[in-house]
Amino acid sequence: MSSSKRKNPVRPEVAEFALA
Repeated sequence: MSSSKRKNPVRPEVAEFALA
C-alpha cells in the first residue's frame, strides 16, 4: 500500500505520513 502511495503522492497528508 505504501509503495503505491509513494508512487502517487497526490495527497500531502500521505506524503507527510510516509516521511514521518
